[in-house]
Amino acid sequence: MIGIWGAVSLTIGRNLQGLAIGGQWSGIGADGPEWTDPKRRGFTTSFAQMGAPAGMVLANGGSR
Repeated sequence: MIGIWGAVSLTIGRNLQGLAIGGQWSGIGADGPEWTDPKRRGFTTSFAQMGAPAGMVLANGGSR
């Protein structure tokens, strides 16, 4: 019903989401390895790499 404004608002929302992911990702990439157990450092820091793609998959999974 809102026409073109639906696409505009979706585009703006996706851009804001990308900016938020970029800001959080760099922080966890730097702080995560410092605060985790050295024996599990690779496993725990892999969640930063997996978080954004997993969120996108979960967000798009409900649209079917």
